[in-house]
Amino acid sequence: MSSMATLATTSRNSALHCGVICYMAISIHFHVALFLVAVYALSGATRQLFGAEDVMAATLCAIVKDPSHFNGRRVRFSAALESDGIHNSVLISSGCKAGIAPYPAEKNQNTSELGALDSALEKGMAGTLDKSIKAVFVGVFEFRPQARVQRILHIQRVLSLTVTPKEGAQPSPQ
Repeated sequence: MSSMATLATTSRNSALHCGVICYMAISIHFHVALFLVAVYALSGATRQLFGAEDVMAATLCAIVKDPSHFNGRRVRFSAALESDGIHNSVLISSGCKAGIAPYPAEKNQNTSELGALDSALEKGMAGTLDKSIKAVFVGVFEFRPQARVQRILHIQRVLSLTVTPKEGAQPSPQ
């Protein structure tokens, strides 16, 4: 066999060897990348499914002051709930120039926590005429600057719920 034929055979074998190794390296990288994408996607789906997605801690006053910044975000803040017991309810905090309308969330809500809030509103006189209701509210904030009700919290959770009778309020017969 001539040296030229040996060189051609060696080059072909080297190219074939390199092709196999390169293919294996690319294949491994592809599968690792695919695995990482799948893990990332599943972790996001799991967080959303169980309501554990990122929550931005804020104050009601900060949200009212800059509602565009919080629009569409899941937030957590302490507030008092004021309600006439018929149509109007608002989340308020002392020192804030406005409040936020509470609406139940369409999904990812803790029904037992929202049920406890409803029960607190129904006890005694309707709404908060005879009681103070305070809690930590968690939900998705929505800002609608052109609407009559501009600031809305789609409530998913109600934590640390406290109900206190108002001073001088007469207990209503049940």
